[in-house]
Amino acid sequence: MEGDRSVREAIQASADIRSIYHLADWDTQDTDIQSIEGVQVHVVSVKDLERMSSQRSPNQVIAVLRRPEPREQDFSLKGRWTLYLDRVRDPGNLGTILRIADWYGLDSICCSPDTVDEYNQKVIQASMGALFRVAVIRMEAEDLIQAAKRDDIPLAVTLMEGESIHSSRAGRSGILIVGNEGQGVRESLMESADRQVTIPGSGRAESLNVAIAAGICMDWIYRSSGE
Repeated sequence: MEGDRSVREAIQASADIRSIYHLADWDTQDTDIQSIEGVQVHVVSVKDLERMSSQRSPNQVIAVLRRPEPREQDFSLKGRWTLYLDRVRDPGNLGTILRIADWYGLDSICCSPDTVDEYNQKVIQASMGALFRVAVIRMEAEDLIQAAKRDDIPLAVTLMEGESIHSSRAGRSGILIVGNEGQGVRESLMESADRQVTIPGSGRAESLNVAIAAGICMDWIYRSSGE
């Protein structure tokens, strides 16, 4: 991962950092990197950092992390809401949705296996540290449907025409499904959904960005789920 903010968030979250490469003038006053157990710290030149970086204008620091083991899929969804991202491909969208989930207090979200990798550098940057606080659980759509039936959890899909979130309550628990940027939610999830919800608008825009839609719906859930 690259960048001052991302690396500091990883350190604060006790992520499994293996090595840190930074410029001599990187400010480490509030981050005692030498005391982090098992981390190799290297001071490198600008040229070396540029060679390691995936960015055109690299930041002052790069960290190498060990990916955590995938979270078990066999977990209960009872009594709470969570998000399921169906084939979300844009890393900026996933990062933003992780940040939204963190803001509203979710400790995990679910994604289809073909959703973009959460450790994509652009996802990490867009999440602003949320990746280290919100677990990403990969789950096939069919497994999600079965888990929802097992735990009697309603599935709510977002689409252009459905139940307005302005005139309905979210309920105490459920799974909010948001779909692919171009294709929306896959057919099997649409057919299994207990609710179809929409964000009413009055303008001429054709649709909303998936991260924006997820944020608006999460606010609806946050405000109305306890009523």
